[in-house]
Amino acid sequence: MCVFRCYAARFDVDKFLARSPWKPESVSHRGQKRWPGAARASRTSGFNVLASKAGHDDWYGQVRGATRWLARHAKEIRRARRAVGKDALVLDFAWDFKRKTSASFLRLPLSLVHRAAALGVALEVSVYRCSR
Repeated sequence: MCVFRCYAARFDVDKFLARSPWKPESVSHRGQKRWPGAARASRTSGFNVLASKAGHDDWYGQVRGATRWLARHAKEIRRARRAVGKDALVLDFAWDFKRKTSASFLRLPLSLVHRAAALGVALEVSVYRCSR
């Protein structure tokens, strides 16, 4: 799956989401723990929204879904950008690295890179080791 993250130290996440069409997967508030058992309180407030439902093993599905999501939500992404400032918006792709392979290569198409950059969204790939 691919998630859009929006976080900042000085961000009224509840006020932002009250006017947003997005239904976040998670919301966190500065000074509170992001999840039960977290070692420390969060230094930021923010939220995660699902940008692609494609699985960890469906790279091209994630890319297609996220590219469409960026186009469909450009206006709201710009509003988020104004609310949080720079370096606070991230599109995070999840990838399962299978142990039976010695390397894995993932390419992000220029169309996605350009669209994300134009909206001020950073790109990230989170790699998870799996035994399958």
